[in-house]
Amino acid sequence: MKKTTIQSIVLTAITAFSWAGEPQNDNKNLKKVLEEQGIYVETSKPGIKLSGYVDAGYTYNFTSRNAVQPTRGGNDGTNASENGGDFNIHNFKMVLEKELPEENTWAAGFRADINYGEDALLKAGNTATDGASGLWLQQAYVNFNTPLGNGLKLKFGKWSALTGFEAPERPANPNITGGVVAAFEPGEHVGLLGTYEVNRNLTLNLGVANPDWGNNADGVSFAHGGKGTTSILYTGSAVVQNDSKNLTSKFILVYNPNGGAGILQNNTVAGAANQVLNEGESLLFNHNSVWTPSSCNDKLMLGYNSVLGFYDDYARAAIGATPREYNESYWGVAGYAKYLFNSVFSLAQRVEYVSSNDGAKLGTVGSALTPTNLTGKNSEVLGFTTTAGFNLWSNMLLRFEYRADFTHLNDSAVTSASQNGDETVAHLAAAQVVYSF
Repeated sequence: MKKTTIQSIVLTAITAFSWAGEPQNDNKNLKKVLEEQGIYVETSKPGIKLSGYVDAGYTYNFTSRNAVQPTRGGNDGTNASENGGDFNIHNFKMVLEKELPEENTWAAGFRADINYGEDALLKAGNTATDGASGLWLQQAYVNFNTPLGNGLKLKFGKWSALTGFEAPERPANPNITGGVVAAFEPGEHVGLLGTYEVNRNLTLNLGVANPDWGNNADGVSFAHGGKGTTSILYTGSAVVQNDSKNLTSKFILVYNPNGGAGILQNNTVAGAANQVLNEGESLLFNHNSVWTPSSCNDKLMLGYNSVLGFYDDYARAAIGATPREYNESYWGVAGYAKYLFNSVFSLAQRVEYVSSNDGAKLGTVGSALTPTNLTGKNSEVLGFTTTAGFNLWSNMLLRFEYRADFTHLNDSAVTSASQNGDETVAHLAAAQVVYSF
């Protein structure tokens, strides 16, 4: 059994994670320190890497009893019952990976991302409970390279969705809490994904997967297959980079021809005559970009994320009731900026806006969300988030955050004037400490 030292590697989004600060040690120095401390992992195969992080924090939600903010994660306060603050074990993540070689040859590898904590409990689709933790298998796939052309790489298993600017992990993002726009995007897929690098400037991805859109940042399943196991989801993307690799732009499409849940956060339409599954098709388009201007010596990061979604739902009614067909749509845009003042201090800002043609996309507000109540009822959210980061020790990140979300809901099922047609504000403060290995 060969001893392979634990190496510090970047997690899922290597570029995003490096925004937290400048490199503290090179791999050789880190390897020497770890060997002196006797830290290692035994593996039966050479080249298997172990990495991960521990993420803990404190969140205080200032949301009033009349305010509505259903797009946050459960640990960040989703409604009035989440008022106040508590300590959180956000996540303990461990990654086992055997990467593919750089050479374009026949080769195979694997990756498994195992998460445990309060975030994992939510992302596994469970209800948020303060102090509770759950286990979440974020990714688990076999990948292999076929030397066709420039090399066709295939992933088979569970892999992260192509959509989005923000990563599923908090430490990999400029801010502690997840964004409103990011909450509208799928999280993972189970299926087959192919990746082909056309040239140094263009990479194409194409995947087929199970009909579920997976879970978003809040653990909400977006679209269930309405036609049984024969339903297939299709997803693809084009990734464009400039020659200097400091500008990356992604164009992503997700199409589910038989999605069942539609824009509602569950797969039923409320009402005595409509407690049945929906069926219809769903389509999502996502465009996001990241730019680190060379004139700023890689200290400034500018980002952009947009999403546009459509659903064509057919609400099947119970016997004796009239079925209803209705279209739903939503769109959102988010802007990001992060500046590294020095090797210790960084400051990040996120501004975002989302508009939905009904309140259900922003969370169940009323007690009777029916197609009659939802159709034509536009709702919107405007969010501002500021995050200060400190790299005080090697591999350790300390961050503080303030967030304000202005929500305007229109839902005829809501009888309270404070929640229907009026703007409400939800304030939040958060602290986070992360150690990566």
